[in-house]
Amino acid sequence: MKTIAKMMNNCTNITTKMSVQRPMTALLLTLFSAWALVACGESSASDSGGKGASMSTDTSAGDFGNASYDDGEYPGAAKDTSAPDEVDPYVEVPEEEFAFHSAAVGERYVFIVDTFRDQVIYVDSESLKIRAVKVGDSPVLVQAFPGTDTVIVLNEGSQTASLLRVADGEAEVMHFEVLPGVNTVVTSPYGPYAVLYYDHHGGDTSLGALNAVSILRATPGQESLIELGTGFKPSSVAFREDGERLFVVSQAGLTVVALPEDIDTPSFHPPLPLVSDPLLNQYEREVHVTRDGRFAVTRLIGQAQISVLDLESADVRMFDTISETGASIFASDLDLIPGSGRFVMTFRDAGRVRLVDIEAFMAGADDDGAGGGAAAEDEPDAAGDGYESEAASEEIIEEAVEETSSEPVEETVEETVEASAPDLIPLPAGVTELLTDGVTLGLCRVADDGNTAVFFSTALGARSIGLLDLSETDPALRFVPLHKEVRIVEIDPSSRFGVLYHQASGLAPNPGDDFETLIEKSNGYSVLDIASSYVQPFITKNEPKDLVFLPDYDRMLVLLPDPAELDHRVEVVDFVRFLATNHPLYARPLSIQAFKGEARAVILEEHVSGRLTLVDAVNDQTESVTGFHLNAEQN
Repeated sequence: MKTIAKMMNNCTNITTKMSVQRPMTALLLTLFSAWALVACGESSASDSGGKGASMSTDTSAGDFGNASYDDGEYPGAAKDTSAPDEVDPYVEVPEEEFAFHSAAVGERYVFIVDTFRDQVIYVDSESLKIRAVKVGDSPVLVQAFPGTDTVIVLNEGSQTASLLRVADGEAEVMHFEVLPGVNTVVTSPYGPYAVLYYDHHGGDTSLGALNAVSILRATPGQESLIELGTGFKPSSVAFREDGERLFVVSQAGLTVVALPEDIDTPSFHPPLPLVSDPLLNQYEREVHVTRDGRFAVTRLIGQAQISVLDLESADVRMFDTISETGASIFASDLDLIPGSGRFVMTFRDAGRVRLVDIEAFMAGADDDGAGGGAAAEDEPDAAGDGYESEAASEEIIEEAVEETSSEPVEETVEETVEASAPDLIPLPAGVTELLTDGVTLGLCRVADDGNTAVFFSTALGARSIGLLDLSETDPALRFVPLHKEVRIVEIDPSSRFGVLYHQASGLAPNPGDDFETLIEKSNGYSVLDIASSYVQPFITKNEPKDLVFLPDYDRMLVLLPDPAELDHRVEVVDFVRFLATNHPLYARPLSIQAFKGEARAVILEEHVSGRLTLVDAVNDQTESVTGFHLNAEQN
């Protein structure tokens, strides 16, 4: 889960985004071994004691372990037009390889891409019946509209997208041409819209469309796909919470698209600048759009600056981030606080965090420094954020020294220091600052309800987190010690629990190791109860990978893949009892997704004939389906 890239869960773009993962070469099996492995409809139930193996899957921005082939050729197929040689009946012919690397969970059905046969497999999660439907050439990605059995299939070979609907087991397919090189699909959580575009971060060796996106409307009876010109190199998209605005982030700025008005005819939508100086577009940045679509907040990575774009007035303000002494400080992270009109900045090296009320912050800038909130471009001699520039600070110091020199010699040392020290620069309007008291905190996750922020650091030796109750008028940081360093933090959708991923030191345990050393060398994760600040560690044999939350059932499922390919597992965590059970998996898991509002999740596994496992987290049972081709009924 990347998690990616933050997925911008705290802003308007609470979208589902998937990028194409290029398959790698799969394992060649003989016809006999394939026959021996084929099984269908098998089911098993693990006891609550968690006997057996546990599993994990890595779906982090990585390969799924198979490679694609040009022109639809299978591995080993030669483009030889000469007459074939006589086949030796005693030599095994390598079996046909399949690619099942992308899956999507709908309301009832599970959809799996079958790249080499140009089709999508869809499995009824209730009856386990398998069906197949033809789509475009070389499908590589499938993405569902949340909570529906409608999906988009991206076909790399034919450069098309297929809109697939399933009702009562019957599939309906429509095809649309898309822009060159499209490798990313984002579906709206608020309406029947999806955006397809070429993301230059995808690692492709060839370039795609760099100035436009495709917008697909999936409304029954009004299906359409249109191409819209945007800024150079679109990199992410977001939707306003009412579903009526689409925001496209590009190197040139932010493009605003009205839905559905602006997709009736092809057009170009000039981007609004996210920074006041076009030269700043060269820097990497982190962009967030508030859920109501009012503001866009940008952190310039590696620069002591942020910007705020008012999307109603198109006014953009730049603010320098500096300390009370005028020194530049660099924000290591920036996150929106949902439903509050605020954001939080983390300054790891400066040892502080800041809460910012956007409207008060902007109003302070409009007042030309009232409350310390003047914008940098409004005061050419100011450093921004309402703070004095370094040059101005030096003038203050010089004036203070001159004034001190005229004082009587009898003045005490304390009085002299007080007279010579420059005034500390006040915080801008709308800004609250909290110090981290020497605890290293560089990143932040904000709960979906906007009431809690969890601060952490991935730096070596950082073994504490900070908790902040954002609902309090005068909030204070609470620090919680940990047994191990943290590499990932996630908060469940109910906003009551957090998950902290740890990583082993990479050293093998020795017989003489003490307890703390064994913990240090072990894989694992911790579960955080936000209300009590209690942290429960869980030690695992394999490194934790992808996870899904089941918020209606206070459960979480974690994939634990085995690098040695011997003992893959999935672990089910009960947040009520703070206990974990696990289930063995037959093959390496590729991804895990949950059915909305249910206690079930689906795991796609790497298998030559296709395999998935359904996990019932409440009843502690699993069911598996294998052999998609042999058992699929063609639609």
